[in-house]
Amino acid sequence: RLAVAYLWNDRDDLAEHQFEVTRELGIRVAAQPDAYLLLLLRQGRYEQARSLALSLQKLFARPAEWLDPLLAALADPKRRPAAVEAVDRAERERNISRRYALGAWLQLGEDERALRAVQELLLDPAEFEVELLFAREARGLRSQPQFGDVLSRLGLVEYWDATTWPDACRRVDGTIRCN
Repeated sequence: RLAVAYLWNDRDDLAEHQFEVTRELGIRVAAQPDAYLLLLLRQGRYEQARSLALSLQKLFARPAEWLDPLLAALADPKRRPAAVEAVDRAERERNISRRYALGAWLQLGEDERALRAVQELLLDPAEFEVELLFAREARGLRSQPQFGDVLSRLGLVEYWDATTWPDACRRVDGTIRCN
């Protein structure tokens, strides 16, 4: 969990170190595979990310046709249209989990599609990792006008009203804004 906390706070160097410590302690990456996958993507270690993502897709008996176009687009932005089409097709055919679709849309900068994925994840909270909303990849998502509604539905606004608001979020003219 410490590695994940560092990851969400943009301390990738410390996150990587903590993932190394967990391996030294005999804890496999399977304990936090999605977070480790994000670290690999941030570091441009696409072959390792591909290997991990393929094993996860296989574990959950899901096809992975969307994965190579996504990784190709991350390596070369000119290939982004093919990745958008591949992830969109995977969503339509239900060949990608909602959580992975959210991650793919965030990686591709498809903020409106990411917002739709979040809204669907709100219906299935067991699959939703709320921390991802505050990762740097979700910066564009946080700028969406409906993002405040997401925070309200998650109960965060009520919680922050009862405790303390984080530095990253605030009320502005009756709406919630987060940076």
